[in-house]
Amino acid sequence: MAIRPQKMELRTVLRVVWHTEHALKLVCNHLAEWRGNTTDGEDSSQCSEGGEGKRVVFGVMRVGLLAKRLLLHGDLSVRLVLLCTVKPTPALLQRIASELPARLAALSEETYEVRQHVEEAEVIITSNSDPKTRVSVTLTSPLMEDVTMVTEDLLNGPKYQQAAGLGTHQAV
Repeated sequence: MAIRPQKMELRTVLRVVWHTEHALKLVCNHLAEWRGNTTDGEDSSQCSEGGEGKRVVFGVMRVGLLAKRLLLHGDLSVRLVLLCTVKPTPALLQRIASELPARLAALSEETYEVRQHVEEAEVIITSNSDPKTRVSVTLTSPLMEDVTMVTEDLLNGPKYQQAAGLGTHQAV
């Protein structure tokens, strides 16, 4: 049995990821245009928390085994992270999830199922063709990082302890 994915399997995963990444880019561009066209009288609370002139979404990253190019045979579920300039809200997640099907349809004849999971702040895109490939897109923001937690992790980490001379004693 092979550990590496078969060529067909790998092509399918990469094609679905490519479609998803490009559809997300189209959605992000649409959100930026939408925010630029909103007026004070319109309901702009869904995606306008980022301030004037700022894009709500500024990047998509491959993470996990996909990012490291270490996909194995049978790995048909991959992860992407959508980086936002604001803390992700259910309204933003809903807006992205509602825009994605049309953008995916414009890019490909292949059909996709798009679901959102508000609790996990993610959108799941599943291809309807065989082999069924699943892309989980998680929304996050640098604003989500808790500075005190990061500081505590750094202070308790072995590199800090070693640099401060607090490391554990080495066995001879």
